Amino acid sequence: MPLATQTPVLARGFDILFDPELSPQTTLDAARVWAQAYTAYAVSAGIPLARTREALLASALAVAFNPELAGGGPALFVQALSVFWLGLPIPYTGTGVVSLVIPTGSVNSPQPDDATPLQQADGLAQTIAGFTLGAVKVLIPPATSPVPIT
Repeated sequence: MPLATQTPVLARGFDILFDPELSPQTTLDAARVWAQAYTAYAVSAGIPLARTREALLASALAVAFNPELAGGGPALFVQALSVFWLGLPIPYTGTGVVSLVIPTGSVNSPQPDDATPLQQADGLAQTIAGFTLGAVKVLIPPATSPVPIT
């Protein structure tokens, strides 16, 4: 199943981030929830080896989400996604392997002040899925040029 069809899985994984009673209380906990949701998104698309990258992603996201970095977060966020994706086989492409992560667009997800938690999770999922589909490039031999993940 193409990754492009799995955004609802990502959104449901993000729900807890916006639940006032269940939302993570620490940066590390938020990074773990985020990594779990993102991994489930990839696994639901038929990329089972994504499970092996979840802890690594959570660790990298904890650094990227650190509020003391004063602006370093977006670059570290892209780096965390690179750690997750680079070298990952994409079974539904045959022999494709992620070879590049080139940021395109923004990872900011502005939501209206009156957005419900569900709307916030959906908006964040749409933003992150769009960013992922634009940034992650797969090399499918014998081709010599990577193509966007689908």
